[in-house]
Amino acid sequence: MPTWEYSQPFTYRFTMENTITSPAEELATKAMELCLSCGLCCHGVLHSHAGLDPDEVEFALSMQLPVVQKGYEYDAFSLPCPRFDEKQYKCSIFPDRPRVCGAYACDLLKQLREGALEFDECMETVRQTQALIESIYRYLGGRDDSVQLWDQVRRFAVKQTEEHGLTAFHHDHAKLLLDVKRLALLCGRYEAKSFEPWTHREVMSS
Repeated sequence: MPTWEYSQPFTYRFTMENTITSPAEELATKAMELCLSCGLCCHGVLHSHAGLDPDEVEFALSMQLPVVQKGYEYDAFSLPCPRFDEKQYKCSIFPDRPRVCGAYACDLLKQLREGALEFDECMETVRQTQALIESIYRYLGGRDDSVQLWDQVRRFAVKQTEEHGLTAFHHDHAKLLLDVKRLALLCGRYEAKSFEPWTHREVMSS
């Protein structure tokens, strides 16, 4: 039977694999797994923009990031990020990603690091959130990666309301409205501050 052997404080060794891990290392591994399983900060579901330092703007433009330099106190690029690889579910410029991307931590990740939430709880939140996002995209007829999910929903709602009226829209698209409300509530677990998707225009910063 494989066994665990105690060596130094907070350090253990799994004798069969001869690997050394510590609680801190295990937590770091779980935090990385959580982030790589999520990607919501890249998708633009949580934020509409991500901040850039002044010395990053030129490089961001060379990486074809959609840089926005008007209307904000600092430079930023809009989300969803075009360099997020949907097929492999990872950043295609990870080694050279903007500083804010490496520094950002959502509240879900912070609570995992602080021990306020267990890893399985965090992963369940991610699964529920992703399932709702996919459900909404299916309802809308597909994903438009050029705009935020919230903007895509809003455009659909405006079009349907103009064509059929508000009462008919609420009646005919009750499932969509329920999914959108549930998604907004779940997003509140990632960002504890008030989350208003219909007017959400804040810039993500570290």
